[in-house]
Amino acid sequence: MKRLMDYNLSTVPDSANLALEEPVTLEEIYQAIKTGNPHKPRDMTGYLEFLKETWETTKEDLLLIVNEMHTEEIISDYQKFWIIVCIPKQPHASQVKHYRPLTIHNTDFKLVTRIIANRLRPWMQDLLQSSQHCGLMGNSVFETIATIRDAVVYAEVKDPHCVS
Repeated sequence: MKRLMDYNLSTVPDSANLALEEPVTLEEIYQAIKTGNPHKPRDMTGYLEFLKETWETTKEDLLLIVNEMHTEEIISDYQKFWIIVCIPKQPHASQVKHYRPLTIHNTDFKLVTRIIANRLRPWMQDLLQSSQHCGLMGNSVFETIATIRDAVVYAEVKDPHCVS
């Protein structure tokens, strides 16, 4: 696994690298599953709901899969391909537009990414610059939008011809 220090970030503490190298625990997986965002794409939300409902049955297998991906860097063939399932939006669907395509492509990767993000959270203030709005607790997309809007207004005031 590529260590944070490999990215030439001088402020990354060794403890962050050590935290990333530890095998994933069942508690981390369950935390990542139960804190799923309902506003995420349907594929991830559906997958998380499936894992919540089948937790007692699937948790040990899921732990093996996640640790193979995270610690051993093993990705199986089935994780590299995906299937689209078309679910009818209405009864007796007869046209393509009457179907909703669904897939669970990359959901294993998304779950591992969420676990890694949770592990890095204690160091995010040190790793990110104050101008980076994503990834810091308390920041939201609205701050990013406000910053962009302020930059455009500033440019218009300084040189009205630079922004069209």
